[in-house]
Amino acid sequence: MKRNKQAITERLVNLIEPENSLSITKAMLVWYHNIRPSGGFRLTEAGYNALLYLELEHWPVPVQDPKTTFTQHLLLDLDRKLQYPYYIDYKKKQLVFFSSSEAMLATLYKSIPDFLERYKV
Repeated sequence: MKRNKQAITERLVNLIEPENSLSITKAMLVWYHNIRPSGGFRLTEAGYNALLYLELEHWPVPVQDPKTTFTQHLLLDLDRKLQYPYYIDYKKKQLVFFSSSEAMLATLYKSIPDFLERYKV
């Protein structure tokens, strides 16, 4: 399955604002760190709160030390490999997945870098 950030965002916007007072373009700019349509699914705090507002299921995976775990290289790997939105919660020291399969796979490995090294799309 090829991920489609635009389509996922459009469906989420329609759930929040059926009348479309929130534009898809604005949601893309505000909800994601990487605003390119082909970019990754890392959520900003506003995007994370929007998905929580929709009561979407999510799965937090603990991260020992997020400041050292999430290097620039690892952030790029997350952007390239994950197929669904995710949020890095530095305060609670967790990576929050909005995909049960990605969360389950991440918990099978001892660390997020190990998970990404072995994760095949």
